[in-house]
Amino acid sequence: ANWVIKSANHYLSLLYDRLHELIYENHIIHADETAVKVMAIDNNKIKNGKKTYMWLYRNRPTKKTRPVVLFDWQPSRKADHPRDFLKNFSGTVITDVYQFCHKLGRQRGDLAIGGGWIHARRPFADLIKFLQGDA
Repeated sequence: ANWVIKSANHYLSLLYDRLHELIYENHIIHADETAVKVMAIDNNKIKNGKKTYMWLYRNRPTKKTRPVVLFDWQPSRKADHPRDFLKNFSGTVITDVYQFCHKLGRQRGDLAIGGGWIHARRPFADLIKFLQGDA
């Protein structure tokens, strides 16, 4: 996998950086993270994986902009990662209830945080399953 990583860092990093600039154009970004288990190999034996995080950022395309989706793998869920990714962004971030994002919104006057509707839907979906006897 190292040759893929090195090639991507060398050749695709310029494209990624440009997309990172373009994602800011319409001032609305959707952001979320998910846990990703990274496996390790030691002496030809697979070791238990380490919990890492894949951060996802997506713009809200308009007639003048194209959709941009960027993945940002990070070794942790530390607040520094989205803070760094969004350092040059001014606008609205649509995200879940991860408290860091709301704290960042209070710290920066040029950043508004909006909640994602998917999290509001889940309790209703669970209620329907329960009422139907599927829970």
